[in-house]
Amino acid sequence: MDEFKAVTACYDDAVVERYLELSGGDAERAIGLYFETQGQLGGVGEPSEEHLETPVEEEVRPPMEGTRGPLVDMSGPFGHVERVTGPLHDTSRPTGVFNQAAQEDAESMEDRDGDSSEYEYVEETVVDMGDDGPVREYTKMVRRPRQFTKEQRLARLFRPPFSIITTCGLEEARSIAQREGKWVMLNVQDNAIFQCQVVNRDLWSSPRLKALIRDKFVFLQYLVRSPQAEPYLNFYGVGDLEHDLPHVAILDPVTGERVKKWDNITPDPDRLVQELEQFLEQFSLDPAAVNPTVDHPVPKLDPATLTEEQQMELAIRESLGPAATSPSPVTEEPAVTSISPEAHEEPAPGPNTTRIQIRTGDGRRIVHRFNTDRDTVRTVYALVKHEWEDCRSVPFTLRGPQRNNLETLLDCTIGEAHLANSLPPTRTGVPVTNYVPTTYSL
Repeated sequence: MDEFKAVTACYDDAVVERYLELSGGDAERAIGLYFETQGQLGGVGEPSEEHLETPVEEEVRPPMEGTRGPLVDMSGPFGHVERVTGPLHDTSRPTGVFNQAAQEDAESMEDRDGDSSEYEYVEETVVDMGDDGPVREYTKMVRRPRQFTKEQRLARLFRPPFSIITTCGLEEARSIAQREGKWVMLNVQDNAIFQCQVVNRDLWSSPRLKALIRDKFVFLQYLVRSPQAEPYLNFYGVGDLEHDLPHVAILDPVTGERVKKWDNITPDPDRLVQELEQFLEQFSLDPAAVNPTVDHPVPKLDPATLTEEQQMELAIRESLGPAATSPSPVTEEPAVTSISPEAHEEPAPGPNTTRIQIRTGDGRRIVHRFNTDRDTVRTVYALVKHEWEDCRSVPFTLRGPQRNNLETLLDCTIGEAHLANSLPPTRTGVPVTNYVPTTYSL
């Protein structure tokens, strides 16, 4: 019976005896039968003749009254049911030492009561015989150590920290944290990984750590394959689910940013308390505070998610090594920055001269006469730097009438760059003279 109870977590002697009786006393067969029937066979006997004679009509229950309301609450940006009403444990597996559900009894509050759950109060008969008076017998409540079975001791040892777990979805936890001025701490586990059980035993059981979490965080604990963990896994990701669990993260309740995380966390409560205290010193939920910038590592590429061409390209790049990596482009200094400010003396008006107007977006302008055969575009840039001091330290571009960048024509003359006589002909068809200003903009 003890073996049956340890595996099935069923402590009802009548149910255990029923399964053992049906299995001929074979505990292994009884356990298998229990899981096959989902524990529904215990205590069920043969139907009586009186029950068989009961008319079918008497067994039909009255119809349920109609009700109206939403089937599920689909609120929240992740499009999932945000409120969690059931226990945060793996319902596909039987409840046991390594798959415990929260219990709404005094035992589930053991963490808040300290060592009180290790003891119990029982009535004990006391005989009081005084020196001169009669013998008096009465009962009183006596505190004594509670007796646990081996299975119960194991269950208590690996019990999740129900006293600090907030049973809700991720979005609701953020709302609660905003109202209470706390951070959101989330622990993703897998019951099949023993390290996750060790974290429950050695890390979350620390009274000092639980007190800090209860005061500064809204704590969530999800199983990796549960619907409650799906929004977090889809939005933030964990990495390698086989090697990075148990996973712990801290989220900003306002922005939702993951500001800190631990993959495959070490069950060292003192170290975690120290890291959390350092985190609370550096980060603040005060809107006026400036928090440190968090560097989010770029996730590694999963070859299974790439197309065949992308996989081939990735394989070639990795086979070639660092030499295959394209070198970072060298930013060359623009040629304009090497031009020094220089004044320019206007030539006398003549057939080989033209007036050019340089205009900026803020309304400033320069109108100056140049020689189309001797003066170059570089001369124009030098004049601009001489006239406007801000152009000496700030890069700028001159564009011609065709919106072309004149920086590529620095050594061309005004005539070669087609900056003279570049306006369209007048209505009479006679070209505009060289003295009509040609406008170029910065």
